[in-house]
Amino acid sequence: MKFFYKTVKEKAEFEIDKIKGSRFIGHLYPVSSKEEADNYILEIKKQYYDARHHCFAYILEDDFGNGHFKYSDDGEPSGTAGEPIYSVIKHEELTNTLVIIVRYFGGVKLGPGGLVKAYTNATKGVLDVAEKIKVEYTERYSIKSEYSDIKTLKHVFQNFRAQILEENYLESVNFIISVPLQEVDGFLLKMGTFYKIDCKSN
Repeated sequence: MKFFYKTVKEKAEFEIDKIKGSRFIGHLYPVSSKEEADNYILEIKKQYYDARHHCFAYILEDDFGNGHFKYSDDGEPSGTAGEPIYSVIKHEELTNTLVIIVRYFGGVKLGPGGLVKAYTNATKGVLDVAEKIKVEYTERYSIKSEYSDIKTLKHVFQNFRAQILEENYLESVNFIISVPLQEVDGFLLKMGTFYKIDCKSN
């Protein structure tokens, strides 16, 4: 079971040297969903509306380790753009990561080998300028407790590194928390000792 995944901390941009007049501009994004990735791709297409190609690849993974990936050559010969971008991301063992390479055609065809090399180097370039981080997989739980248990409960949260996402004080106290995956077994075992506290997977 994996407890962490590696991704990029923030957006980045990098342009490699021109190749026979063509420009290759790399954009990098941390993403958590297909919708988020699609929105960034649309933004880049609008920003670089006059570019010939907007090739991309992304790899996504949820908290249960279920993966999804997609890549596009966007008009380049098949296998010369999207797949090389994807291969570099995968080789770096990154997930929840999107790379878009914008190409302005310089008037000279590079051939399949030249395109693969250009898109590979553009992807490596934008990844090299980005800070990589490790992120813990988590599980979410909803907690319902009496007011008298709040102090004890928050102490348990702290011990198991649980993060409070929401808290509401009504007739009872309601929390939504995220617990690091590697702490879940111990957390649930501890929560099972409290008879007045309701803990459910969210």
